[in-house]
Amino acid sequence: MQTTAGMQLMLAEAQTPIRDVVEGIEDQVFVRLLHYSHVLTQQCLDRDIVLQIAGAEGAPLVEQRISVADIVGDFDFKWLGSTTAQNQTVRAQQMINFLAMASRIPEERLQASNVTIDIGYLMRAIWTDGMQLPNGDRVVRDRVKQSSIDPRIENDLFRLGRGADVVVSEADEDDAHNRVHALVRDDPRLPPDAVTLVEKHMQTHQAAKMAKQIMRQQQEAQRRGLAYAAGQKPNGNGNGGGRMPQTAGIDDVLRSLPRIGGGAERDGCGT
Repeated sequence: MQTTAGMQLMLAEAQTPIRDVVEGIEDQVFVRLLHYSHVLTQQCLDRDIVLQIAGAEGAPLVEQRISVADIVGDFDFKWLGSTTAQNQTVRAQQMINFLAMASRIPEERLQASNVTIDIGYLMRAIWTDGMQLPNGDRVVRDRVKQSSIDPRIENDLFRLGRGADVVVSEADEDDAHNRVHALVRDDPRLPPDAVTLVEKHMQTHQAAKMAKQIMRQQQEAQRRGLAYAAGQKPNGNGNGGGRMPQTAGIDDVLRSLPRIGGGAERDGCGT
């Protein structure tokens, strides 16, 4: 490749957009591979298989039985590899610029427009999608886990004998979860030990509901105390208002409850 023609050929190949090349390979090879794999699966799947589906944010694995009836049909497949071949430097810089712009927007203006910006999610997206770096959820971590698992999935875990894996999250709608859990608790086919776990889990939801009410009352009392102190009104001792008790999260309220079920749950009889 020392000739002029060879150098021009190399320059032309170097200037070819990478995404165009990747999309060509996908259309000619990988999309067809997906189609033929689906056809072979329909023809050769002679018995049901069980897949383990991992939940988001550390949710327990759930077994899902797949039969031929679940995969029969006419599907269109698309290989998504070419979407990652974009210019990562430009994308990351655009995301960083948006983060700088969003952080300067006053909260009052966001409230007036009835919108909010999830800065944590944006920072994880910059780390993982923009910079293509791993473990974004470990770099930008939530102080308190806010993920909630569908109560119907939790009921499946109770039926599978994995009730010890079901825990109460701060983001759970406690009353709604208990209504769904009551269905599996009243199922006569459920083993007695699983019924006990369901009842304890429902008691934990009741305790979490009470804890959230206590937190709301404390926050309201703290807000009134700050407003009272801002007015510089003295208390009975002639000094300003005293420091209001603070609670960092629901775990501070639930921490005194006795632990049950191997530490996976708490009941609602503690103080």
